Amino acid sequence: MAANGLMATSNVFLHRPQHAHFSFSSTTSQMPVIGVKGRVSFIGKGKRCFPVVLSMATTAEAGKSVPPGHGISIMVNGCSGKMGKAVIKAADSAGVNIVPTSFGSAEEAGQRVEVCGKEILVHGPTEREKVLSSVFDKYPELIVVDYTIPSAVNDNAELYGKVGVPFVMGTTGGDRTRLYETVDEAKIYAVISPQMGKQVV
Repeated sequence: MAANGLMATSNVFLHRPQHAHFSFSSTTSQMPVIGVKGRVSFIGKGKRCFPVVLSMATTAEAGKSVPPGHGISIMVNGCSGKMGKAVIKAADSAGVNIVPTSFGSAEEAGQRVEVCGKEILVHGPTEREKVLSSVFDKYPELIVVDYTIPSAVNDNAELYGKVGVPFVMGTTGGDRTRLYETVDEAKIYAVISPQMGKQVV
């Protein structure tokens, strides 16, 4: 593993740029949700702020939904699948802003998926970079959660790195060495684990 990484619970690898300080913690509950405290900034393609403490504990103080461009927002790629839907439900119940955009297969392009009363437009592989750049401009504290397919892991990670978006790689498979190298070179945050069930995310 890279020297600037951290091993966390459940064998999760939280990757961060060198010299940025953060802590990572997780707990489990019957209904895991995402909680975020604190921020750290670094310069990439512009100054960005990211969460520094992540928790899966259910909390009574989960915030209300935030308007686009304010607070943490997540884009769930593969939102039509079981895990993608579960992450959206957990994030929504925690008050995390859900981006109404997702990546899927060419066959899913143009479809709309409804989860938690939110309509999410699925984009195919050909328009990914343009769409992600546009979404990142609109939601500057964006985190991508990827539950796509194994053959898309490395291409997706390279895209996230190119645009400068932190991500959670929930999809297993792909070339893991190449995946870590991609994150290292892009100097972005990424959570990568050999097993990315709902309880880990």
